[in-house]
Amino acid sequence: MEATALNPRRRPLRVPRISRQRVGVAGAAGLMLVSLIVAAGAAAYPTRLVPSARFMFPDWLSGPFAGFGTQMHLLAFAGALTVMIALYVVTLTHARDVPIRWVIGTVAGLHAVFLLAPPLLSTDIFGYLAHARLWSVHDLNPYTNVVAQIPGDPVNQYLSYTWPKALPAPYGPLLLMGSPILVALGFAAGMWALKLAAAAAALGSVALVWIAARRLGRDPRPAAAFVGLNPLWLTWAVGGAHNDLPMVLLFVAGICLVVAARPRLAGGVLVAAVAVKATAGIVLVALLCGGERRVRVLVGAVVGSVVIGALSLAVFGPDLLNAVPTLLEQGQGSSRQSVPRDLSRLLGSEDPLPVLRHLGTAVFGVSLIALLAWAVRTRRWIDAAGWLTFVLLATTTWLHAWYIVGLLPLAALSESRRLKVATVVMTAVMGAVQLTP
Repeated sequence: MEATALNPRRRPLRVPRISRQRVGVAGAAGLMLVSLIVAAGAAAYPTRLVPSARFMFPDWLSGPFAGFGTQMHLLAFAGALTVMIALYVVTLTHARDVPIRWVIGTVAGLHAVFLLAPPLLSTDIFGYLAHARLWSVHDLNPYTNVVAQIPGDPVNQYLSYTWPKALPAPYGPLLLMGSPILVALGFAAGMWALKLAAAAAALGSVALVWIAARRLGRDPRPAAAFVGLNPLWLTWAVGGAHNDLPMVLLFVAGICLVVAARPRLAGGVLVAAVAVKATAGIVLVALLCGGERRVRVLVGAVVGSVVIGALSLAVFGPDLLNAVPTLLEQGQGSSRQSVPRDLSRLLGSEDPLPVLRHLGTAVFGVSLIALLAWAVRTRRWIDAAGWLTFVLLATTTWLHAWYIVGLLPLAALSESRRLKVATVVMTAVMGAVQLTP
């Protein structure tokens, strides 16, 4: 009895739920505050934070936050992004204790902030407009012609010097079909229409992740926060209005349809996601290998391919097939930052070393076979798709920060805690890497 009294059994320290809730709410509020500072700072003065403004910064480009902040350079943004990632981790850690209204309100508010910010950290939004004008204004098929053929078009003033003007459109036909509408809206309105579409697709994706998590019997708050509060999702993808977001919306819709036992429709929707951007094919292949009712999924995918293929060929003609070599050429290219390129720099080469390129291809190929076989055996196809996407990001030589959006919903809905942790680490690494000279 004395020994028991002198050495009482230690109990784990439990933080009261109300305290955990306050920490989570404080993290979400901090994210909102820092995001407002970033958006207002980007709109205050032309810096590298808004690369489209390198020649001019008209009011329609700076947006409604102009005049509400002080000039923000990339170094200050790097500091703000570091704080955002820390607050993101804090909020995720306590997401189960944050009231639903706070999660929904913060996600919606942050998307509104980056919708209203000027186009951040990329000129790709004007690349989308450039291909739209190539087709609708200059009557040149974007799958066989390049933006370099229209040097006098005003869109060139807003493209960075590194934007690939000599490459035909690498985008899916479902995206380019909306080009005439963008051109009809006019230059400024077309840009803001793209920003609105990207933000709507992002919010829709978060809503579908919420629905899928609930159908899977999980608390939807951590899943929605994992995606909708991610700093790279917000700054690069929503802020830059990247077309990866419509792809994500469609493949998360496909996941929801699978969970709702609608396999044929899921197959068709996932094909539509691939017709927006080819990387969605990872999700479709993983489902066909590890999902239930795979024959029905395959039937839906075949029907969807026939319908979308026929429509696309009717609109763009056989020149559409040129998109395949364009994608292959882009995949063989090298962005300013990537894991193989950074490793090559450590070894004294500015460009990715061939041995590292081949090693990356081999690692992805082996991972593809191993993870698809694992999906067949375990039926954990969402986990397999998530890990495959992670490996792709780690091995590709063509990497940009907004590519994380293809991984986030898969990790959020995954059963694997390790994949979630790896995705948060990848968020921090990709943010840091993209901002290094």
